[in-house]
Formats: sequence, structure tokens, C-alpha cells
Amino acid sequence: MQPNRQTGAATLMGAVLLLTLITLMVVVALEMSRSSVGDSAMLNDGHEAFFLAESGIEVATKNWIDGVPCDGSLAQTLVLDSRRTIVIEQGFATDFDGITALPVDQCRIRARGEIATLGVVQVAEYIAADTGGGSTQIEYQFPSDIGDFPTSGPASGGYPYRCNNTGNGSLSEVGNTTWDSGNNAPGSVGGSFRAQLWSWFFGGSRIHRGYREATLPSTIVAGSTVDLSLYFAKIMGNASRVQNHHMYLDLVATDGTNYRLWCNEQISDFGWTNATTLGWIVPAGKTIDRIRIGYYFRVRRARNLSEFFATYGWWDAIQLTIN
Repeated sequence: MQPNRQTGAATLMGAVLLLTLITLMVVVALEMSRSSVGDSAMLNDGHEAFFLAESGIEVATKNWIDGVPCDGSLAQTLVLDSRRTIVIEQGFATDFDGITALPVDQCRIRARGEIATLGVVQVAEYIAADTGGGSTQIEYQFPSDIGDFPTSGPASGGYPYRCNNTGNGSLSEVGNTTWDSGNNAPGSVGGSFRAQLWSWFFGGSRIHRGYREATLPSTIVAGSTVDLSLYFAKIMGNASRVQNHHMYLDLVATDGTNYRLWCNEQISDFGWTNATTLGWIVPAGKTIDRIRIGYYFRVRRARNLSEFFATYGWWDAIQLTIN
């Protein structure tokens, strides 16, 4: 009878151990779920805070054009509700470097959006211009990881990712986009926006495609003339294995119509290069309210270790002049 009692005790201990492990797994799963929900809420609040900051820029720009001096006089706090606040910090008479004086018809404006729930704050900063003839100038810098273009576009579907305005392929998505704090176009500060794609040893070709979007501080009405200036740079990594390397800039109307103002599909290394599109006219019946920077990178599989590489594209110092 003694051996039977020992066997029963061992079985009981095993059951207790199993229950303990299951309990620990449930606790870990709940904690991971709670963390994921918290991260999602933080990301959503970050996007909302940036939209609030952009709204502050629009309010301050109008006040400045209406005669408020480009200095601390533009400062204003707009409490929308117990959760959301817009803070217009002030206007500056200097460029983004804080040293170079701006022309008298330009004003650098900084505002921030605050979400009280999780204490999220995002800052937006633009240079506005008023020539007295109805001309407005908007310049985009890249001051943070979500920067001036907080919204990610779809990575699949029928969106025209390539320079010839077509989508392409159903390959798995790889690569990423990020803020590159150490790489700036000439005369720019604060970083740039970068997309990248790596080759790999397994499978076939790989792609990275999509866009980042921002809401303009003010809409552009039908008949307006838009001049675009931007800087871009490219590194192929291994040009013989790169199949596509498309970088583009789109303006988007309130009805979703997409207009491609600039695209470069050359499979070549570029140091910081200025590109312009001059004299584009907003079509009749359309109002532009968004801007997108996008990419379509496709590379062949690396056949050996020496062919493993990454390819990159950068955007910086994007400027729209509207007349």
C-alpha cells in the first residue's frame, strides 16, 4: 500500500505544478494584452495630438496674415475640452536653424497639441509666407519619428505606388520607414524621412511600398497654382539586384483624387538633390487638403552573403508655394 500512496502524492504535485504554469501563462498573456492596448492608445493619441498642433499652425497663420506680429504676440492656448488642448507657442523671425533671418513676409510658427489622457504632446512647426498677393508658402521639416507626416498609407491594394501610377505585385511586405535624425538636406536641420528595404537569402523578390500622409495647414482651392520644391537622396546598396526604386510626392483632393507632382524611379545613387515641379494648377472643382510622400522599392533575393544589402530613400525640405 505504501507505494500507492507515493504515486498519488506525485500525481497531485504534478497537477499543482501544471495549474501553476497555466496560471502564470494566463497572467503573462493578460499583461501582454494590456501592454498592447496601452501602446495602441498611445499611438492614436500621438496622431491626434499632431493634428491638433497642425490646427494651431493654421490658426496662427491666419492671425499673422491678419496683422498679428510674428513673435510672442501669436501665443495662444485653445482648450477644446478636458482632454484636448492646442497651444500656439509663438512666431519666430528666424529660419529653422534659429539664426538665419527670414524675409519680412515670412514667419516661422510653432504649435503643439496636447492629449491629457496619457500626457501625449506633439509639436508642429512651419514657415508661412504672405507676399501680399495671396501667395502662401508651407515648408515641411522632420522633427520626430512621426514628424510632419503622421499617417501611414496602405501597404497593399490598388494604390498607384509606382511612377507610372500603377500598383504592383502581391509579395510580402518588408522594410520600414523612420525618422533619420542624422541626415539632412543642405540648409535643413532636425533630420529627414527615410524608407528602406533589405534583401534576403530565402524566397524570391522582396518589396516595400506605401506612403506617409499629412493634412495641409490650409486647403488649396481650384485654380490655384502650386510650385513644389523638395530634396531627395538615394542609396541602392547593390544596383544590380534592385528591380524598382520609386519615390514620389502626391497631393490629394478632399474627394480622394490623387495627383502625382513628382516621382523619381532611377536606380542610381543620389546625394541630396533638389527637385522641382512648377506651375501645377489645381483642377476645376477640386480642393486639395492632403500631401503624401511615397515609395515602391523592390529587390531580388541575395544569392550569397556578399550580396546581402539594404537600399534607402530620403525626403527633406519639402516646400509648397501656392498662388
